[in-house]
Amino acid sequence: MMRLRNLLAVTLALLLTVLATPALAAGDKPFVMLDVLTVNDFHGRLAPQGDQPGAAALVGTLRKLQENNPQGTIVLSAGDMLSGTVEADWLEGQPVLAVMQRANVAAMALGNHEFNMPAERLLKQSQTIPFLAANLFDKATGQRPAFAKPYVIVERDGVKVGVIGLATPESAFKAHPREVGQYRFADPVDSARQAIGELRGKVDIIILLTHLGSDTDANGKLIGEAAPLVQQAGALGAAAVVTGHSHKDVALEANGVPVVQAGSHGRAVGKVSLLYSRLEKKVVSAGAGLVSVAAANYPADEKTAELVASASRQVAVVQSEVLTTSAPALAHDRWQLSPMGCYAADMLRAAFKADVAFVNGGALRDNLPGGRVTAGDLHRVLPFRDSVETGRLTGRAIRELVEYGLFNTKVGVLQFSGLKVQTDAARPQGSKIQRITLADGSELQDGAWYKVAANSFLAAGGDQYSWFSAMKERQEWRAQLKDVLAIGLRSASLPAGEPQERWLQR
Repeated sequence: MMRLRNLLAVTLALLLTVLATPALAAGDKPFVMLDVLTVNDFHGRLAPQGDQPGAAALVGTLRKLQENNPQGTIVLSAGDMLSGTVEADWLEGQPVLAVMQRANVAAMALGNHEFNMPAERLLKQSQTIPFLAANLFDKATGQRPAFAKPYVIVERDGVKVGVIGLATPESAFKAHPREVGQYRFADPVDSARQAIGELRGKVDIIILLTHLGSDTDANGKLIGEAAPLVQQAGALGAAAVVTGHSHKDVALEANGVPVVQAGSHGRAVGKVSLLYSRLEKKVVSAGAGLVSVAAANYPADEKTAELVASASRQVAVVQSEVLTTSAPALAHDRWQLSPMGCYAADMLRAAFKADVAFVNGGALRDNLPGGRVTAGDLHRVLPFRDSVETGRLTGRAIRELVEYGLFNTKVGVLQFSGLKVQTDAARPQGSKIQRITLADGSELQDGAWYKVAANSFLAAGGDQYSWFSAMKERQEWRAQLKDVLAIGLRSASLPAGEPQERWLQR
């Protein structure tokens, strides 16, 4: 489970050194082993489903691991915990917070999806578990919002640990602009440097708890948004970096610093072990690893199971409503034009009698099962409270945003309806689209205006779709995208065409 860097050999060598060192104060141990257990991107997956073990199994694993080092273990979350399922969303994240308390989570970095909630709710939630984001500032005041602290100090086995939180700057466009537009996300490295300076002399160890994405390349080298921070972490004085956001399994040492990310949806627990020398006043050995919840197979935590059962009962009526018994099975992958994405865009275009409809790839988070579909199934596909906006855009704006949406590598492929698009990926950016026709077969005209429907995240400029700011006759509707899909499913509407029929690629 763990790959510590010759920890036993280093420990023995240091113990020999202690023999030649003046004695510590009575009762002090020369070395302290600290274990940092981490979770990230849980997205409200309270109940077990498929390969997602559920909260009871996750907490059972966390509590069992804490038993191995009860005085020296810290449990931390790297964000995106509180929303994403009916139980979590309808109950405003409270069941997840209760689960995190049961797991003894000491602090959580703010993930981009925490910003799906209004500031008032975040402030209330932060009274339960500290929310951390040293790089988050209100644009109007220049101050940190009341719900976010830059860091906390946690003491374990006589060692003071400073935990600094960092939000991903991608939150500025990966959260709904309505909720996140008032905030500025400062550079994580600069913010870490400042926070470490404030903690210097007050703590023994510093951990950077981030919602920055990370991954490894084919050679096992750390890559991703967190890489620049990790490159400087050791020089700044940090002993470890916890990452999230990218839903990857990461456990390695980079530039002398252990880095960890525990996948997503509660499938794994990250573990960083730090051997601290009181004599040298520093971490002398460290390692990072992952614990698979399924493979560990520890007993599920009974009290957490009761919390989950209570949450399920509270939303049972909403969850179990049957929308259809004859739905088409539709797969979704946000990195390509998908059957589910096309279906959602088709239903949106039809409902608002638009020429064209758009849905961002990240708005959809699961496949639609065939046959019987409940409201709970639909919520797993569309977990966000995204309303609908309509208006008019020029053909030129449509052409530009479609090219961006089909060839970007950051946010996922744009899902669309009402267009047939021919592209040549080998052409330079700005000229990859060769031809666009409308549903009636006519050519898209740059100077003409067309009625467009989109989910409000996209229409507000989320995922950097700035073209919607020029939309005329803009109207926001009370209906959510989920409501539109529910109506389509109840009426047994079928997709208007397969993805390969509407995007012709060269």
